[in-house]
Formats: sequence, structure tokens, C-alpha cells
Amino acid sequence: TTTDTTTDTTTDTTTDTTTDTTTDTTTDTTTVANKRTVFATGESRSFLAHDDGATKRGASRATIESNTHLKWYKSSNSPTTWDDAVSYCRSLTVAGESGWRLPSFEELQTQNDLGNRGGGKYWSSTEYPYNPTSMAYYIDFSTGFSAEYGSRDVYEKSHHYQVRCVKGDTLASGEFSRDDAKEIVTDKSTHLMWEDTNHINQTSGVEDAIAYCENLTLGGYHDWHLPNLNEIYTIADRSHYDAAVNQAFDHTLSIGTNNSGSSYRAANFWTSTYYGARSDDSSVHYYRTFNERDAASHRCRYYMGMHTRCVRAVK
Repeated sequence: TTTDTTTDTTTDTTTDTTTDTTTDTTTDTTTVANKRTVFATGESRSFLAHDDGATKRGASRATIESNTHLKWYKSSNSPTTWDDAVSYCRSLTVAGESGWRLPSFEELQTQNDLGNRGGGKYWSSTEYPYNPTSMAYYIDFSTGFSAEYGSRDVYEKSHHYQVRCVKGDTLASGEFSRDDAKEIVTDKSTHLMWEDTNHINQTSGVEDAIAYCENLTLGGYHDWHLPNLNEIYTIADRSHYDAAVNQAFDHTLSIGTNNSGSSYRAANFWTSTYYGARSDDSSVHYYRTFNERDAASHRCRYYMGMHTRCVRAVK
């Protein structure tokens, strides 16, 4: 398990001054609903042109409450096991209001602001599909990660993590469909369209991954980009294990039974979301990744060979 103890004390002043003068004249006739908002990650640091910190894609985080209509309560109690966390939220009454619950992973992720990290590990109600009887997903708000390489132990329900309770209607699920001729998957709930080609089997550094998506023409569309962490999280299906992505996708990565750190890392996809260490040392620049085995988030050095799946917004 890799542990990053580096403290980021440097402000990255890189400015992307590139102006996109290309106009996409393709007429998008895809019909979409308006059910699920994808919020910005909150990460503002930028190391490469067109990365998440430069483009800041997604709805303003200031609109989370008005978009999700969820109420939150952060427990001040000591960290607790998953079973006790579920029971705590169910029995909670705040200002006369009951009906609280432990949030799903998707609900908890809306609270994960990468520009304001801190707070440690929090339980979600979403059980980990490898062994749902004894394992559940969590999010570490100090790092923005949801796993450790090659280790399933972190998901054990016997661990003591912190608790945030939520109240309100559950978030809408994805509505995925695949265009087999174009090799594109569209999610009507998020207005996002995804590349689903054999190219995902190739690997590159994150800079080349960004360039590939920026230059991609697929299905007659020219405005693809490398997804940020919140965008790629929307394709996850956390009821499945290896591969934990929506079943509308034909092209996915699977690593089988090998649980070593190096094999697990082989199912990683780049995101455009930076995870900075020190801006004065290029060897420790990291970008966040999404693992298709269990839909968890990690980090990899920017030059390492990871996979790429591009996305575009339906207009």
C-alpha cells in the first residue's frame, strides 16, 4: 500500500492561456432528461493544460443543496463501525426531525470538496460488492480517495470511521444506453456521452490522455475531453465487482483474482483531476484515477501508463 506523506505547501501558479477557437458544428439530436447534476470537484490547482483545475467543469458547488435537496448532519461522536453508523443515523432526531439515514456513496461524494480537504474517513451505506456482508465503501475526506492499492481490508465494516447522516430523496440513477454503430454510451440522467472503443486497452501518461481526448473525433463529435473525477464516477455500478461500471459499456477492464497492487493498478483510468504534492518536483505530480475493478479512486504519477475513456457533454 502506497502512503503519501508529502505536505503540499506550494501554490501552483500555472495558467492555461490556450484559447479554443474550434467550433463544433455537429448537430446533437440526442434527447436527454434533466435529473442528475454533476458538480465541480473543487480542485483549482492545475499542472497541465485542459486539466480539471484549468477547465473547472461541472455545476457550482454552491448549488449542491438546492440541486440535491439533501439535508446533512455531521456526528460529533467518536468513529464507529458500519453497523453502528447505520443504526445511529436511523435513530437520529435533529430539531424534532427524524428519517435520517447513512448516505449512499454517490450522496456522500457530493460533500467531497477537493479544494477544501480534511476530516478523515466517513462511512457510506453502499456495500462493497466483493463481500457485501462484511464490507462497505467509505470516502477519506482528507485525501479524496476511496481505497488503497491492493487492499480490501479498508472496506471491512468492523473498522471505525466517522459518520455523516443525510435526509431527503435519494439521488437519481443513471439512464445508460449504447449506440453500437458509434461505440458511444450516453447517460440521459447526466447529459454525458462516453467513448466505448477498444482504445481503452491502450495506456499512456495523463498528458497524452488529455491530448488524445482533446483531439478525438468519434460519432461525428469533436468536443471530447478527459473526464474529471466526478464525471467518471457517474459510470460506476457499485453493485458489481470487476468490472464495477454500468453494464451498457461493452469495453471494460478486468483483472481477475490477482489482488496485488501492480495488478490492481492495471485497471486504472486517468481523470483530469490533479492530486498535487510539490510543484517544484515533477516526479511527484499525481493525477487522480478511477479503477474499473471496484469503482474506487486512487492517484498515479502523471507519467505512468494508465487507461483513457473520453467524455463529452450532450448539448
